[in-house]
Amino acid sequence: MEDEPINFNPPATAKTIDVNFDFMTARNEFDMSLRPFVAAVFDQDCPVVALAESIATQTEIGTFLVTDATDKPEDNLIGFITLLPIVQGSHLNYPHVYLGAKGDISMISNSRAALFLCERVINMPTELIPHLHNQLMLDLEWAEGNCEGLFCYDYVVSLSRCISTMPQTGAARKKRKTVVPDNLLFFRLEDEIMLRYAEESFLFESEASRSGYTGKSTDDTCSHKLVMIFSMRSFKQAIQEVIKSYSSPS
Repeated sequence: MEDEPINFNPPATAKTIDVNFDFMTARNEFDMSLRPFVAAVFDQDCPVVALAESIATQTEIGTFLVTDATDKPEDNLIGFITLLPIVQGSHLNYPHVYLGAKGDISMISNSRAALFLCERVINMPTELIPHLHNQLMLDLEWAEGNCEGLFCYDYVVSLSRCISTMPQTGAARKKRKTVVPDNLLFFRLEDEIMLRYAEESFLFESEASRSGYTGKSTDDTCSHKLVMIFSMRSFKQAIQEVIKSYSSPS
C-alpha cells in the first residue's frame, strides 16, 4: 500500500497559507511522534512506548496524517487513525484492563476485539475527517481479504475525550451510563455521530477532573472519557455515516 499525497488547498494567493496534507502508511519512524497522542488517551501511566511502537509498525491497518511531508515526515505528524488489536498476555491487553476498571465491558471479554484510535491535533481541518476515515475502511477491506482472519474482529471499542456539564462542587460525580450527547462537547467531532451506532456506551470522569481547554478544575465542567462498544457491523456503519456527513456540502 503506497503513501497517498493529497492537497486540499485552492491555488495560493497573497493571503493564503498553502499547506499540503499527506496520508501515509505505517513506518517505524512515527513511533516517537505517536507517544504524546497515545499518552493523551489514558489518564494514568500506560505502556506508551510499547503501544506507540505497535501502532507505528502495524502496516496492514493504519493511516498517518502529516503536513508538508519531507524526507522526515515523522516530524510533521498531526494525527492518525487505526484499529489496534486487544491481545491478552501482552501490552496490547492494557486497554481492556484500563477500561474494565472504569465500566462494564464484559461484552468483549471472550471475543476478538480492537481499540479504535483516531487522535489528532485539535485544529485539524474538518475537511480531512472523511478522507481519514475512508482510508481506514480501505485498510479494513484489504486486511480482511488478505490477512487470513488476523484482522477479523467481533467488536471495536472506542475511547475518546469530551467535556460535560457537571453538578456544582460538592455534588457527587459518578460514572454516567446510557450516554446521550446532551451537554457534551466532543474533542473528536464525529463521536456524536458514532454514538448513535454504539451498542453500549458509558462516561467516566477523567482522573485529573480538569477542563480540556483551561487545564484547571471548574465548578460547572469536567473532563470525561467516552467509551463506546460496537459490533464490527455497527462500527462500519458508523464510519460510513461519518464519511457521508463530513463529505456533504455544508
